[in-house]
Amino acid sequence: METNSFVNQILAQQNQTPTVGMGVTRLRWTDRSAYTVVKICTQRKIIVRRDRATLIGGSCATEKQKYQYEPGPEGYDVTVTLRKDGCWRGSNDMGLFHIGNREEYSDPTF
Repeated sequence: METNSFVNQILAQQNQTPTVGMGVTRLRWTDRSAYTVVKICTQRKIIVRRDRATLIGGSCATEKQKYQYEPGPEGYDVTVTLRKDGCWRGSNDMGLFHIGNREEYSDPTF
């Protein structure tokens, strides 16, 4: 798996059926990035867009982080497809995505 976080590994396997406007989380090595579903192409292919996440509580230097999310009209779009292993994966090696929850997290240990 392309993640070194136990939480990210669990999230990669727990997905909802996507709908336009639903939150999505890109699962990186130990970090997470917030996205929104902007288009449903097929049951196995969607387009998501990077959200603007603003830290409103805590600090990136601690585990306690609270973010406010806004649509990112200037954000980039990513094609995400449901694969045979049951995971949603982004195009161009964008890694794993969790459908149904929007979360930003910056691991303070890196």
